[in-house]
Amino acid sequence: MRYLLGVVALFSLFSAAAYAQPVSPPKIESMTSIPVNAIQAVKMTNEIFFMSQDGRYVIRGELTDTWHKKPLSTIADIKYSTEHINVDVMGLNFEKMNTISIGNGKERVVIFVDPVCTHCKKFLNDAKTKLDKYTFKIVVVPALGDHSNILSKSLFCSSDKTKAFDALMQNKLNEMPQQEKCDNSGYDLTLTVAQLFGIRSVPYFIAPDGRYRSGAGTDFWEWVAKKE
Repeated sequence: MRYLLGVVALFSLFSAAAYAQPVSPPKIESMTSIPVNAIQAVKMTNEIFFMSQDGRYVIRGELTDTWHKKPLSTIADIKYSTEHINVDVMGLNFEKMNTISIGNGKERVVIFVDPVCTHCKKFLNDAKTKLDKYTFKIVVVPALGDHSNILSKSLFCSSDKTKAFDALMQNKLNEMPQQEKCDNSGYDLTLTVAQLFGIRSVPYFIAPDGRYRSGAGTDFWEWVAKKE
């Protein structure tokens, strides 16, 4: 069921960005699960096969990256796909999501944070020294429980977000003024994107070139500045 919901959500999120005209999700006629934890791409005699780790299942055919909207015809293409998330090609509009923006740099760093995450705020304090080089898109998600969900939604439904970053850093999201009627569709989009990206811990980063990782670590600024 979770996989089915993911398929429907994926097409509903990105079909409009992928085509000139919106398209309807494909009709799923039947479905069954295959017990595979991971798939290896193996090139043999100039053909790429897709094999389960135990070698039981082998798939022949074209592999398509639906997020990046392109077929993957080489091992290099597949490796690049597994290591990058191109949010622009996906058509994500951060202005419609539960997002705070700081900085005016030419390069964009996307950060998924939880309102009560101390490691996230420690990083954001450090990020304030880099606002001339980077623009930080801070996506606020409830990764740490029900209270985080209340705080995250309070941010999204606020009627005045001019001091949103300060409210996040000072643990005052619940004090932000609220809209009388809040359309939660953008908040739901934020949660769906976090689920699709498989975010299980925060902070979670997407570098300017699309590489991604969980946790800042001691090498973050070297990592984010790396060019491939």
